[in-house]
Amino acid sequence: MMLFASLLTAQTKPVNNDRGAASKTESVTDKEDADLAKELKLSKEQSVQFKKINKDYKVKAKAVKKSKKSDLRKLHADRKAAHKAILNDEQDRRYDEIVGKREAKQKVRNETKIVEKKEAKVGKKEYKKMKKVEKVKKTEAEKASDN
Repeated sequence: MMLFASLLTAQTKPVNNDRGAASKTESVTDKEDADLAKELKLSKEQSVQFKKINKDYKVKAKAVKKSKKSDLRKLHADRKAAHKAILNDEQDRRYDEIVGKREAKQKVRNETKIVEKKEAKVGKKEYKKMKKVEKVKKTEAEKASDN
Protein backbone atom coordinates (compact mmCIF):
# COMPACT_ATOMS: atom_id res chain seq x y z
CA MET A 1 0.00 0.00 0.00
CA MET A 2 2.84 2.40 0.89
CA LEU A 3 4.57 1.63 -2.40
CA PHE A 4 1.41 2.43 -4.34
CA ALA A 5 0.99 5.72 -2.46
CA SER A 6 4.58 6.77 -3.15
CA LEU A 7 4.21 5.92 -6.85
CA LEU A 8 0.99 7.89 -7.03
CA THR A 9 2.64 10.86 -5.32
CA ALA A 10 5.65 10.69 -7.64
CA GLN A 11 3.39 10.76 -10.68
CA THR A 12 1.34 13.72 -9.51
CA LYS A 13 4.25 16.05 -8.77
CA PRO A 14 4.38 18.84 -11.36
CA VAL A 15 7.48 19.05 -13.49
CA ASN A 16 8.81 22.50 -14.30
CA ASN A 17 11.51 22.12 -16.93
CA ASP A 18 11.59 25.81 -17.84
CA ARG A 19 12.90 26.82 -14.45
CA GLY A 20 15.86 24.44 -14.57
CA ALA A 21 16.79 25.49 -18.08
CA ALA A 22 16.65 29.18 -17.19
CA SER A 23 18.70 28.80 -14.03
CA LYS A 24 21.30 26.74 -15.89
CA THR A 25 21.58 29.43 -18.57
CA GLU A 26 21.80 32.16 -15.95
CA SER A 27 24.50 30.33 -14.00
CA VAL A 28 26.54 29.80 -17.18
CA THR A 29 26.21 33.48 -18.02
CA ASP A 30 27.15 34.52 -14.48
CA LYS A 31 30.21 32.25 -14.60
CA GLU A 32 31.24 33.66 -17.98
CA ASP A 33 30.84 37.20 -16.64
CA ALA A 34 32.93 36.37 -13.57
CA ASP A 35 35.62 34.78 -15.75
CA LEU A 36 35.63 37.81 -18.03
CA ALA A 37 36.02 40.19 -15.07
CA LYS A 38 38.88 38.09 -13.75
CA GLU A 39 40.67 37.88 -17.11
CA LEU A 40 40.32 41.62 -17.64
CA LYS A 41 41.55 42.29 -14.09
CA LEU A 42 38.73 44.74 -13.49
CA SER A 43 38.90 47.07 -10.54
CA LYS A 44 36.15 46.84 -7.88
CA GLU A 45 34.44 49.85 -9.40
CA GLN A 46 34.62 48.43 -12.93
CA SER A 47 33.34 45.08 -11.67
CA VAL A 48 30.32 46.74 -10.05
CA GLN A 49 29.65 48.69 -13.26
CA PHE A 50 29.96 45.49 -15.36
CA LYS A 51 27.47 43.70 -13.12
CA LYS A 52 25.02 46.60 -13.35
CA ILE A 53 25.35 46.69 -17.16
CA ASN A 54 24.76 42.95 -17.33
CA LYS A 55 21.76 43.10 -14.99
CA ASP A 56 20.18 45.89 -17.04
CA TYR A 57 20.96 43.95 -20.22
CA LYS A 58 19.27 40.78 -18.93
CA VAL A 59 16.09 42.65 -18.05
CA LYS A 60 15.96 44.36 -21.44
CA ALA A 61 16.92 41.17 -23.31
CA LYS A 62 14.04 39.28 -21.73
CA ALA A 63 11.62 41.91 -23.02
CA VAL A 64 13.23 42.15 -26.44
CA LYS A 65 13.38 38.38 -27.01
CA LYS A 66 9.66 38.46 -27.46
CA SER A 67 10.00 41.02 -30.25
CA LYS A 68 12.61 40.96 -33.02
CA LYS A 69 16.05 39.44 -33.26
CA SER A 70 17.38 42.66 -34.76
CA ASP A 71 16.34 44.48 -31.58
CA LEU A 72 18.24 41.89 -29.55
CA ARG A 73 21.33 42.35 -31.73
CA LYS A 74 21.19 46.11 -31.19
CA LEU A 75 20.79 45.59 -27.45
CA HIS A 76 23.79 43.25 -27.46
CA ALA A 77 25.87 45.84 -29.34
CA ASP A 78 24.79 48.52 -26.84
CA ARG A 79 25.91 46.33 -23.93
CA LYS A 80 29.24 45.70 -25.62
CA ALA A 81 29.73 49.45 -26.13
CA ALA A 82 28.86 50.13 -22.47
CA HIS A 83 31.39 47.51 -21.36
CA LYS A 84 34.10 48.98 -23.59
CA ALA A 85 33.41 52.49 -22.32
CA ILE A 86 34.65 51.61 -18.83
CA LEU A 87 37.75 49.67 -19.91
CA ASN A 88 41.28 50.96 -20.30
CA ASP A 89 43.19 50.33 -23.56
CA GLU A 90 44.75 47.02 -22.49
CA GLN A 91 41.44 45.73 -21.09
CA ASP A 92 39.66 46.84 -24.27
CA ARG A 93 42.10 44.90 -26.46
CA ARG A 94 41.76 41.81 -24.25
CA TYR A 95 37.96 42.19 -24.17
CA ASP A 96 37.85 42.11 -27.98
CA GLU A 97 39.94 38.92 -28.01
CA ILE A 98 37.81 37.16 -25.39
CA VAL A 99 34.49 38.20 -26.88
CA GLY A 100 35.70 37.25 -30.37
CA LYS A 101 36.56 33.74 -29.17
CA ARG A 102 33.17 33.42 -27.44
CA GLU A 103 31.32 34.59 -30.54
CA ALA A 104 33.23 32.09 -32.69
CA LYS A 105 32.32 29.25 -30.29
CA GLN A 106 28.69 30.38 -30.29
CA LYS A 107 28.64 30.45 -34.08
CA VAL A 108 29.90 26.85 -34.19
CA ARG A 109 27.27 25.79 -31.62
CA ASN A 110 24.52 27.49 -33.63
CA GLU A 111 25.66 25.87 -36.87
CA THR A 112 25.76 22.49 -35.13
CA LYS A 113 22.21 22.99 -33.84
CA ILE A 114 21.00 23.86 -37.35
CA VAL A 115 22.58 20.71 -38.78
CA GLU A 116 21.13 18.59 -35.96
CA LYS A 117 17.66 20.03 -36.55
CA LYS A 118 17.91 19.32 -40.28
CA GLU A 119 19.06 15.76 -39.58
CA ALA A 120 16.23 15.27 -37.10
CA LYS A 121 13.74 16.59 -39.63
CA VAL A 122 15.03 14.20 -42.29
CA GLY A 123 14.93 11.39 -39.73
CA LYS A 124 11.34 12.28 -38.89
CA LYS A 125 10.36 12.18 -42.57
CA GLU A 126 12.02 8.79 -43.00
CA TYR A 127 10.22 7.52 -39.88
CA LYS A 128 6.86 8.66 -41.24
CA LYS A 129 7.56 6.95 -44.58
CA MET A 130 8.55 3.75 -42.79
CA LYS A 131 5.34 3.83 -40.72
CA LYS A 132 3.25 4.33 -43.88
CA VAL A 133 4.92 1.36 -45.56
CA GLU A 134 4.36 -0.78 -42.45
CA LYS A 135 0.70 0.23 -42.38
CA VAL A 136 0.23 -0.65 -46.04
CA LYS A 137 1.95 -4.03 -45.55
CA LYS A 138 -0.19 -4.74 -42.49
CA THR A 139 -3.35 -3.86 -44.41
CA GLU A 140 -2.30 -6.06 -47.33
CA ALA A 141 -1.48 -8.93 -44.94
CA GLU A 142 -4.90 -8.61 -43.29
CA LYS A 143 -6.63 -8.63 -46.69
CA ALA A 144 -4.64 -11.71 -47.73
CA SER A 145 -5.52 -13.55 -44.51
CA ASP A 146 -9.22 -12.70 -44.96
CA ASN A 147 -9.22 -14.38 -48.39
